[in-house]
Amino acid sequence: MHEMYLALRVEFAERANSTLSVGLGENPRQAYFALKLAKTSGKNCVRQFKELANG
Repeated sequence: MHEMYLALRVEFAERANSTLSVGLGENPRQAYFALKLAKTSGKNCVRQFKELANG
């Protein structure tokens, strides 16, 4: 699935002559935080929200 978003990002860049950042998560809140991380990581990023397991 992650490869699909990478391909989408590349196609968007070619057609729009611009960058695309994507945040993925199991719900809108997680996707929002992943998007914020993608945008602060640099342009043209795909990030997925992953929680750390306790113990």
